[in-house]
Amino acid sequence: MWKDFRTGVQFSPSPPKRPRPCGRGLFQKKEVTQLAEYRRTHSVGFSEEYLSKKNCLKKAREIIDNHFINGMTELEISREIFFHAWAYHFAVWAEQRKLHMFSIVRRAADPIDLADGGDTMIRRFIYLVFWMLPIGR
Repeated sequence: MWKDFRTGVQFSPSPPKRPRPCGRGLFQKKEVTQLAEYRRTHSVGFSEEYLSKKNCLKKAREIIDNHFINGMTELEISREIFFHAWAYHFAVWAEQRKLHMFSIVRRAADPIDLADGGDTMIRRFIYLVFWMLPIGR
């Protein structure tokens, strides 16, 4: 037994629920978690000027100054914009050479969707590595 100090109600913890089988022996979680807080998002359309690190930093400063995004530094925002701009630019170049498999990359890279708190750790690492490459006007 334990007591919830906010409400004063005493109760015992229930045993953990076992996952239920869901076709072909797979298990599916029935619980749906909801976000406890609101996350703001901001979309940035592709522009050739974002192929430059300097212009990406300017755009990131503008996003921060206008309070469009929280929980990301100016450098993190600029890295994400820079990576998406180059991915879009490369996908357009590849499609012009009849490599149509890159149309998915083009659609995913434009617009650049930023959200409070940033992307996953793996993606941030990819953005960092791409930022360190000697490209960009």
